[in-house]
Amino acid sequence: MVCWKCGAAQAGNAEFCVSCRFHGTPTPLRIGRFVVSGFLGNGTFGNVFRCVDTLIDRTVAVKLLMNIRSAGAVLTEARAVGKMDHPNIVQVYDVDDELGMVVMEYMAGGNLAARLESDAGWVRKNFTKLFVAICEGLRAAHLEQLVHRDIKPGNILLTLDGTPKLADFGLARILQEGEFANTVAGSPAYMAPEVLWGEPYGASVDIHSLGCVMYEAWSGRVPFRQPGGVNAIALQKRGAVFRPLREVDPKVDDVLNEVVNGMLAPIDQRIQSIEIVIEQLKQREPVTRSYLNQSLDDFQYRVGAIYGLRNRARSPLLLMGHYQAAMSGIIGGLTHPDEDYGARRAEAYFPRAFAWLCAVASSLNLRLSQLIWLKFDGQCPYCRSGECACNWADRQPDPERNQQLVAHIANKRLADADPSKTFGQYQAMFRRIYGKKNRHDGILRVAKQAYAEHAGAVDALLSLRSLEELREVHILHLELSDLVAWFFALLNFHNKDFSFVSSFEKLFGRGCYACKSASCVCPGVEHELRLASWREF
Repeated sequence: MVCWKCGAAQAGNAEFCVSCRFHGTPTPLRIGRFVVSGFLGNGTFGNVFRCVDTLIDRTVAVKLLMNIRSAGAVLTEARAVGKMDHPNIVQVYDVDDELGMVVMEYMAGGNLAARLESDAGWVRKNFTKLFVAICEGLRAAHLEQLVHRDIKPGNILLTLDGTPKLADFGLARILQEGEFANTVAGSPAYMAPEVLWGEPYGASVDIHSLGCVMYEAWSGRVPFRQPGGVNAIALQKRGAVFRPLREVDPKVDDVLNEVVNGMLAPIDQRIQSIEIVIEQLKQREPVTRSYLNQSLDDFQYRVGAIYGLRNRARSPLLLMGHYQAAMSGIIGGLTHPDEDYGARRAEAYFPRAFAWLCAVASSLNLRLSQLIWLKFDGQCPYCRSGECACNWADRQPDPERNQQLVAHIANKRLADADPSKTFGQYQAMFRRIYGKKNRHDGILRVAKQAYAEHAGAVDALLSLRSLEELREVHILHLELSDLVAWFFALLNFHNKDFSFVSSFEKLFGRGCYACKSASCVCPGVEHELRLASWREF
C-alpha cells in the first residue's frame, strides 16, 4: 500500500501513514473496510475522503465525523437521507455509529463552487436545467419533512455529465408536522435571516439559501456580503438589502429576475414552496406539450407559477372560502332553470374553482394527485370496488369507518404516490367509480355532498392548528381528497361536450386571466383569484 498523500510505502493493513500528517494528525489510509485514495474536502462536521470499498470494489465518498460523541443527530439524519432514492440527491450507502462514518455516492464531477470558478459560462448555459434538477431534489427532501439548512455551491455536487445532486445533509433537520426549528446552522452568506437571528424557521430557509446560490451562479457574486462579518450580513438580510439581479445584469430575463428576488425576499413575502420555484424556472424554456397531455399536477404548478409570487402566505382557510364561493357559482349554474344560461355560468366557474382547489393544496405543500392516490387509488374507498356499489347512506360520515380510512392511509407516504395522470384520466376514473351513482343521486344531492365535504375540510383545517396528533393530518388529507372527488363529480354531471382543459387553457394558459401576464402583476387589490404557496402552521 502507498500513502495517497506522500507516496510512502506502507504495510498492507496500516490504518495511518506516520511519515506525513493530515491536518496535524497522522494521515488516514484505511477507514474500516474502506481504503483511502484521496481527500475530497471539508464537509459539515468532518472531512470527506475518496475511498475504495474493498467489499465490492466501488469508489465511494466517506465522511469521517470529527466528534463521534456529537454525531448522533448527524447519523440519524444521514439514515433518513439514505431512505430516499432520488436522482438529484447524493445517495447514502452506509452509516457506522462506532467509527462516526457516513458512506456516500462518489461524485466525479466535483461541486458547483469549483465549476463556477472554472467554467461559469457552462453554468449559465445550463442554468434552467441545472437548477430545476436541484429544486427537484429539494422537493423530495421537503416531502419527507427534511430541511437541508446548508445549501451552498460547495454542497451541490456534479456527475461527470453535469447532473447536479444535493449533498452534505449533515446540518439537515427533520421537522415533525408543524414543528419549527430554531438551531443556528449553515453558512452565513447563504443562511436565511430568521436562522441568523435565532428565530423559529421552516423549510423556506432552504429556498432563501438556494436563491443566494442562483443569484451567485448568474451574477458571479453573492447577494448579501458585508465587510463587517456575520452581524453585518444578518442586518443586511433582515431588511432584504441587496441589489436586484437586474441591476447587476440588465439583460437578465423577467422570469429569473422575479423568481430570485422572490426567493430572497423577507420571510413574509418570500416564496414558501419549492413547487413555485420549479414552475417559474420552467417558464424560461418554451412549452412544447399540449395541455391535453399534461398531468393534473402540471395544471396545479402552472396556476402556482402565475399567482404564487403575488400572494405567498395566504391562509388555507381563506382560500377554502374562495373555493366555496366558486363552487356555489358552479352549482348555481348546474341547477339554474335556464339551461343555456346555467351551462355558461357553470363553465365560467369550473376553471376558477379548480384553481382555488390548487391553491388550497399548494398552501399545504400537497399535490392533487397525491390526495387522490391516498384515498381513492382507482376504487371506491368504502366498498373497495372499481365501480361503486355503495348506497347514499354508505357515504355519509361515520366515525368507525373514518377510523378505518385513517388507519388505511397511515401506512402510505405521500412521497410514494403514483405518478400524476392527465386531468382527463382522473375525470374518467371518477366517472367510472361514481358516474352511475351520482346520476342516480341527482344534482341536488351531489351539491349537498360537495358542501358537506367543504365543511369537513374546514373543520379539519381548524383542528390542524393544534397538531397534537398525526391523525389530524391524516384526517385533513382525507377531507381534501374528498374535495377533489366531488369537484370531478360536479364536472361529470355537466354536459360531456364541455372541455374543461380547453376552458382552463383559455383562462390560464398564457398567465393571469386578468392582467394577461405569465407572472401576475395585478395591483394589490383582491381579484377573483389569488394563489397561496406552502406556509408552515
